[in-house]
Amino acid sequence: MCKEGKQQSPVNFDSSLDTVHGCPGAGSSDWRVNVSMPAMNAVNVSNLGHTVRWTPADGVRRGMVVNGIEYSLIQFHIHTPSEHHVDNMPFDAEWHFYHTSASGHTAVLTYLIEASDTNHTEFQVLFDEVPIHEGESEAHKDKFTATHVLLELLARGGFYSYNGSLTSPNCDENVRWIVAAAPLQLGRLQIRRLARTVGFSARPPQENQDLLGHRRPNATSGKHFNSCQSMTSGTSATASLAPTVIMSGAAAAAVWLLASWI
Repeated sequence: MCKEGKQQSPVNFDSSLDTVHGCPGAGSSDWRVNVSMPAMNAVNVSNLGHTVRWTPADGVRRGMVVNGIEYSLIQFHIHTPSEHHVDNMPFDAEWHFYHTSASGHTAVLTYLIEASDTNHTEFQVLFDEVPIHEGESEAHKDKFTATHVLLELLARGGFYSYNGSLTSPNCDENVRWIVAAAPLQLGRLQIRRLARTVGFSARPPQENQDLLGHRRPNATSGKHFNSCQSMTSGTSATASLAPTVIMSGAAAAAVWLLASWI
């Protein structure tokens, strides 16, 4: 499916052609998303080698409703650098909040992450006890309350959306992707620590027939809208491009194929 699929992920969003949904006051949208993510009283963290995975362990239900279908949050994990691009620019990292429905379908809520010079203190609890060695797990007992930051970012900045696939083999399709259009800022040192743990863990962007089929027929007069905020301000959000991730599509594909989890 990874090679033959027609709706593969990740993708490159063209901010002049791809619609940002969910903007305040923007009217109706083909995509209706309602996210519930209360603070987490306990989180288990695992080093899987190719990623770090966090699993809520407090028994509280979290999830989202996408176009009337209810999904439950199972876990969230990170990729370094980002898998999704905007205007051919990768971000420094990407968080995937993996959800499933009662019927077994998958939806992924995604946050693109760009580096800042200051650590985000509300997220530090997630990084404090990340296991160094592959296969190790730790139980976090400190409360993670920064879920409100993620919800506010989605509400203010809107989201890209499309039907795609998992980004690891077997690359199964029929996955609903909700990608926050405004990036989350984390500290450069926080991102670097995760990148040293998992290495390069990003599949390169793929051609996706669903995304191409829903693009606007004409560019928006040269103005690129990367989020709801840039729509109102007239300025474009810019991804933070890490020098270590600059490579050709062929090189990126080679790294992906050589990853230990394939």
